[in-house]
Amino acid sequence: MKFKAIAQWALNYSIVDLCSALPVSTSAYYRWRRKPVKVISERELLLYREAKRLFNQTRSGLGYVKLCRALNKSGFTIKWTMPIHNWNLTLSQLAIFFEGRLDSALDL
Repeated sequence: MKFKAIAQWALNYSIVDLCSALPVSTSAYYRWRRKPVKVISERELLLYREAKRLFNQTRSGLGYVKLCRALNKSGFTIKWTMPIHNWNLTLSQLAIFFEGRLDSALDL
């Protein structure tokens, strides 16, 4: 935000003065100017806006997992990719929840 303001006011004021007035280093400003603009899709923008709305709605109390669940309920497809470290424990817990159904699926 500060960089955009500096770019707009650069026609009337020196960049060095603007950077010192808006505590920004001149090297950071010039690095920002050289950085290519990232073009995002409309869907990515909608996802960002919905995530921000949900996060603010819960007063910043929404963690990654709950945010993914809330976005899935809103119609976005978000995958929670947490690595499974102990497959034996995971399979035994799944066997409790899905008793009799895992045997045929896993050839047990």
